[in-house]
Amino acid sequence: MKNTFYRLVAVGVAILSLAACSDTISDVQFENWEPEIAAPVLDTRFTLRDALADSDFSQYLSEDANSAINVRIAQDLFDVIPGDLLDVPEFTLPVLDTVNTVNLEDEGVDVVISRMDVSDAQLKYTFRNDYPQDAEVTITTANWLVAEQAYQYTYTVPANTTTSDSVQLAQVSFVVPASGEIDVRYTATMPTGDKVRLTGGAIEFKGTDFLYAEGQLDKLEVDLGADSIATDYFDAFEAGTVSLVDPVARLVIENEAGVPFELMTNTAFATSRTGEAVKLTSPLSEGVLFNYPSMAEGKVSKTSEVIIDEQSSNILDVLNEFPESLQLGLEATANPEGLEENFFIHRDARLKGQFAMDIPLALEFNGFKLEEEFTFDGGSIAEAEAAVFLLRVDNGFALDAATQVYFYDNQGELLDSLFTAPETIVAAPEVDDFGVATSSVEKVTEIVLDPTQIATIAKSRSARVELKLYSATTGAQFTKLFYDNSIGVKLGARVTVKPL
Repeated sequence: MKNTFYRLVAVGVAILSLAACSDTISDVQFENWEPEIAAPVLDTRFTLRDALADSDFSQYLSEDANSAINVRIAQDLFDVIPGDLLDVPEFTLPVLDTVNTVNLEDEGVDVVISRMDVSDAQLKYTFRNDYPQDAEVTITTANWLVAEQAYQYTYTVPANTTTSDSVQLAQVSFVVPASGEIDVRYTATMPTGDKVRLTGGAIEFKGTDFLYAEGQLDKLEVDLGADSIATDYFDAFEAGTVSLVDPVARLVIENEAGVPFELMTNTAFATSRTGEAVKLTSPLSEGVLFNYPSMAEGKVSKTSEVIIDEQSSNILDVLNEFPESLQLGLEATANPEGLEENFFIHRDARLKGQFAMDIPLALEFNGFKLEEEFTFDGGSIAEAEAAVFLLRVDNGFALDAATQVYFYDNQGELLDSLFTAPETIVAAPEVDDFGVATSSVEKVTEIVLDPTQIATIAKSRSARVELKLYSATTGAQFTKLFYDNSIGVKLGARVTVKPL
């Protein structure tokens, strides 16, 4: 009898060793020599913060002051310099008289620029001197400015020759009036001091690059390329298990060029997980004009936003497919309507675009899973006559909680589960019109094991608790999630053993 008693004590101690927490264990009672031993097996609490902490999904999450969760992503789409497409005009003007007014359009030069500051410019002068003496020629034009002063150049044309000379200017401003007329004057002086008119001449203008330009700038087509927008954050969900409620995408444009730009998509689609292309519609399909600085403001950045949401596009349907990626092909057109106004552009002015998406985690759920593994030595109940598990679930999520506990042998093979199928042990608490839980709900469930289950679970060496959360079928149509949402699970065992 003494050996039998020690064996019963050993069984009780073994069961007590199942505890995964410091809960108070109810008193051990011996009635009719049938010891009933109660012990905690698992005491854990899942918070959404814990559940997402180690996932790749967490890098896309942010929270507001109330710990409400949002998925926020931002990806640079383009950063271009529109001035790359603007060339410095090159032309040659005839100089037939000492005072010349030349219209650029008459000379075949289509210049709608009222001013262009040019770096490393070259002015080449060519004159014919049919006199028997050398002539000193001084050329002046108000249309080329150096340090905001009309540029003047002097060189000698030998007798009876056609002679060219050129000068490199680190920076010169080429200014054209609204009439498009260029005024060129020269004086040719003989050694005697007499002023003469030469047979003819010309001025040739070339420039390496411009620093600043203003005027009725022509239409410029800027290919912004095609960008694949990653949607890795969707990997945390399976299509059909979560429905997004109110995703909002923003295309944020920063423009330093004083020119109206229209932005539009030439391609816009999502690639599904099965490899299919799904068209993405948005206001960009028709083109959107965005802000630009005025001449008075100068080179400052003006920001515009294009909102892509359920009201303006099919983005909700597209994102609810949890696509592998979004593809946007963008192009911009400067002065798309050919406005006859003066605009300006600095050579280094940038045009930047960023795609940002904000997805509030106010969702319709269909099986979001939380799980935890723990040690469970089932050998301690091998000689039990009866065994009962007590499962207490404390639900602070505004979601129904289906619960299951799986038991595994020392090889990790599944032996049995607490329920035939996951059961909704506790329903969601009531939620308000904003999908926020107004309270928490607790429920205790007793699961009686039959002899076959006792024999099977006695072989287990580990277990796993799994919760699947579902949107409530009543109340709000969606559930808003907070980092501090939590659900607690306590599992206890009550075992009755007959003495030998």
